[in-house]
Amino acid sequence: MRETGRPVRVKIIPRPPPKKTVAQPAPVDGKTPSPWGEDRGEGSSSAAPSRFQPSGRATPGSPRRRSPSRLPLWAMLAVVGVLIGSFAASASGAWFPNVFEESAARFEIANSQSEQQRQPVSQPVEPSLVSSGNDQAGAPPTRPIVQAPDPETVSPSASTSLPQFTLLQGVRHEYQGWNNCAPSSLGMVLSYYGRTEAQAEVAPYVKPDPSDRNVSPHEFTAYVESIGFQTHVGVGGDLDLLKRLLAAGFPVIVEFWFEPEPDDGMGHYRVLFGYDERSETFHAHDSYVGPNVTVSYTDLDTEWQVFNRTYVVIYPSESQAVVESVLTESNRGRQMWEQALHIAQQELSQDENNAFAWFNLGTSALGLGDTRLAAQAFDWAQHLGLPWRMLWYQFGPFEAYWAQGRYADVIALTEAHLEESAAEEWYYWRGRAREMTGDHAGARSDYTAAIALNANYAAAKEALEKSAAA
Repeated sequence: MRETGRPVRVKIIPRPPPKKTVAQPAPVDGKTPSPWGEDRGEGSSSAAPSRFQPSGRATPGSPRRRSPSRLPLWAMLAVVGVLIGSFAASASGAWFPNVFEESAARFEIANSQSEQQRQPVSQPVEPSLVSSGNDQAGAPPTRPIVQAPDPETVSPSASTSLPQFTLLQGVRHEYQGWNNCAPSSLGMVLSYYGRTEAQAEVAPYVKPDPSDRNVSPHEFTAYVESIGFQTHVGVGGDLDLLKRLLAAGFPVIVEFWFEPEPDDGMGHYRVLFGYDERSETFHAHDSYVGPNVTVSYTDLDTEWQVFNRTYVVIYPSESQAVVESVLTESNRGRQMWEQALHIAQQELSQDENNAFAWFNLGTSALGLGDTRLAAQAFDWAQHLGLPWRMLWYQFGPFEAYWAQGRYADVIALTEAHLEESAAEEWYYWRGRAREMTGDHAGARSDYTAAIALNANYAAAKEALEKSAAA
């Protein structure tokens, strides 16, 4: 995040869908164009087709063929005959059945579990900048088949009686330094329990590299446990759950999409310490905006959706029983990911062009181990259009593509981001992909770079040890 500034009203403005242009393969010199979001550099191009450039299309600058000005009469009659035949065939369903039917343009609703195993329905769309599955290079993405959620499986939060107003006392506010919303938010929550740590003490642990733009919730957990506290990191939360946690005496950190200016969105954390049912607002401390911020239920849920409604509860060990009594079964383990998946399905049944719901579907499918559905959902979310900073904070697409054997896509995607900045997760996943393609020296170099950015990155350390021993 940036330095502190004047308070602004938080509003999410989704990035417009990417222009329907043909992405270029990684050049030898120049920048690699990003397959997610717009290309923000002046990369050179190559005429050779790749997974990021559909074959059969002219590359920029290539000469066009001139059409003959006149056809012979016999050729014109032949064309007319073909058109008449194709029209008759398409009317009978013989050519590309269902492509132009309404059912192929919408989700296929199925009630049986076996429907999840069916092949996705191809859509007549422009080629994606990220290829789908292991199909041929340049193949358009396919809209995954999604089940409509069974109302009985979408478990609402426990409908306990809640006070109309809750405001926790003792939560200290702290303005953040550069990119320090995570350390400052942690310090705010810990102050509620009488701790004195501020961002100056927290930041060196959770983000050893001061320029690191992202601190993931699991990095919260590592720090909090190092000082004897416990955390619950959840996804697929809802407003009622937030209110129940606050009413039970626990401040909650939410991860959401913050857009101080149009097309300048970023991931951000905010500390909730109260709510008011009468005005339907939450009370929060925001390390960027300021103390005692009020945000409506509707606005918070809209901004929160971008991160699959991720929330973090920090509490002392002696309060574990109380926290567990507030959480339901749908807030833990596998059922938590199923709940998040059902929420995404429900939102897609209302708006099939909701790119964030598609991304959440991918994240939730990945949490459930369905990497094929995850990769397809991420492809479709990107096709619809996502903010250009989306993969600064969420790394599910790298994992899903890697698991599906799409190593070239992982390498291209990480390199496109590394052109502009550096993140340990990008180096890590490029290393994993390089290793699978036989570039073991390059993989070890990437793991080393990831550890240099974050000495506490356990996954990179483990990968480096295994690679060195191989």
